[in-house]
Amino acid sequence: MFCEIERAGSMRTISESSKNFWFFIIVASVVGTVLRLYMISQQMLLDDEWHGLNYTFNNTFRYIYTHFAGIGATSIPMNLYHLFLLKVAGWSELSLRAPSLAAGIFSLIAFPVLVKRISNCRTTIIFVFLLAISPFLIFYSRNCRPYSVVVFLAFISILSLYLWVTGQGRKFAVIYVIAGVLAVYFHLFAIIAVVVPLGYIFAVKLIQKSGHLDSQRLRIVPTLPAFALVAAGTVILLAVFLMPPLMQGPTHLPAKAGEMTVESLAGFASMLSGTANRYIVILFLGLLVFGLVRLLKQKPLLAGVFVSTAILYFAALVITRPDSIHAPIVISRYVIPLFPISFLLVAIGVESILGYLQSTAVMKSRGYDIVSNLIIAIFLTTLFFKGPLAQTYACPNNFTNHSAFQESYETLNWQQSYTSDIASGFIMKEENLPSFYSWLLKQPNITAIIEYPMDIIDHNNYLYYYQHFHKKRVLVGYITDPKIQGYGVSEEKYGSVFDASALDYPMTRMTDKSKLKFANMVDIMNIEAIKQSRANYVVLHKKYWAMEVIPVSDTNPAPIYVSSIDLFYTPVLHLNRMYRKVFGSPVFEDQELVVFEIEKSEK
Repeated sequence: MFCEIERAGSMRTISESSKNFWFFIIVASVVGTVLRLYMISQQMLLDDEWHGLNYTFNNTFRYIYTHFAGIGATSIPMNLYHLFLLKVAGWSELSLRAPSLAAGIFSLIAFPVLVKRISNCRTTIIFVFLLAISPFLIFYSRNCRPYSVVVFLAFISILSLYLWVTGQGRKFAVIYVIAGVLAVYFHLFAIIAVVVPLGYIFAVKLIQKSGHLDSQRLRIVPTLPAFALVAAGTVILLAVFLMPPLMQGPTHLPAKAGEMTVESLAGFASMLSGTANRYIVILFLGLLVFGLVRLLKQKPLLAGVFVSTAILYFAALVITRPDSIHAPIVISRYVIPLFPISFLLVAIGVESILGYLQSTAVMKSRGYDIVSNLIIAIFLTTLFFKGPLAQTYACPNNFTNHSAFQESYETLNWQQSYTSDIASGFIMKEENLPSFYSWLLKQPNITAIIEYPMDIIDHNNYLYYYQHFHKKRVLVGYITDPKIQGYGVSEEKYGSVFDASALDYPMTRMTDKSKLKFANMVDIMNIEAIKQSRANYVVLHKKYWAMEVIPVSDTNPAPIYVSSIDLFYTPVLHLNRMYRKVFGSPVFEDQELVVFEIEKSEK
């Protein structure tokens, strides 16, 4: 059973309950690990994952170390890791995502080790289960981006600082500095989670010195010189890491183009709680507030750290107004260290309510244990099944990192493709699906297909939508010959194509093709690679879709997105001729698709 809270006249301590405690921590860790690894080996690299990869091409270690990249690829250590892989082992989906996966999985063990030092064991268990099933943290644990690493380092930094200032060892000061500096190095916005807690506690210490604050209730052990030493160490290490790129010029700061709205914050609350169900969201926020009130009474210094950090995060967003900040997913990425903080407050809230129920003396002894554990189980189970994970992990799905599964936790409407909060695009409707996919669904012996092309930008990528209907594993094709890459449009348009970027674009820039070790992407000009993929068909899209954008001009201060235009990828014509010679006549062809059966190459 879950660890018991303090009772009238007796208390089961953490040491006495250590066996049960670690059993549930292990269970939560296993659940969280499974959710982070499920089908991971079959997932495509999509959308924002390509920011850092595109930046890494043809750059040196020295250049990457001394320069911030453009928007979307500003994490220098991630860029260095990508280049290291490229030079040494080559790129694969799993190796590129390894830092995020490691941070997401290790947090399930590292966080409770720290949390149990400041809370009782049942609160810690509830916290770890919330951490384990958080769709947002799961998503970024499976994503080739710095956010999972940032939340891991930032939360460790915050808790270590608190443990140090409350007298639990100087080693936590060292952990705070190292974890905090690395968090900022991975993402500059993490500086709020690192600097604000230290600044807040230092300010409290100064007020105590002036005699205007009770030093017993807000006990801070280190002296002012000790604070100065820790602050100096943090600044020096940050300078070591950040001065080289800062000396090259200003960073690419987010443009003041975004605007948060009430709807944006409501969407953020949905992502924080992990569900789109408004009643559960309200319950989650209520528990969070209740937990904060309880923490203010029990550990006011830690509560102050949490509140000040949250206030400064949102104040920074209001001041800087990053592009696309109206989208809940963008807000959530910027403030991602607040996720484990919120889970801890919710866990405290749940524990406090259970404690209140016990104090009413309605439930006695064993009955209380059973009911309280049942309440916790129902709460966690409801959160999980009312979240987006069930539809995201509906097998087969080789596109779990697609924005359609993360920009909103509402149940997907499969009558049409999703509409992005960041940029609206062409809407594919069920009635407009190529008839080939309906036929494919009815073929039990067909296990996999190769689709070409795939636009790596989610707004133009509808392969996830097709897969929902044909139910076969999808591999995606690319070419490595830059001479035949590109696309054309059917008629003259006044705008330009927005983010029309087939997988060909990065692949044709690879100078050493032997470093391409992807499991889910196939060089479709390499017939042997096609055979080894074990796919049954190659599906070539004669016509694709992309958003059209009117570029920025004197009369148009912001780009305007308008409907969609038809694209015709140049390599499809070349491949069509090539495959007819190798595979024979296509098994299906219409105005949109031409499909070749791979097995025919054996005749």
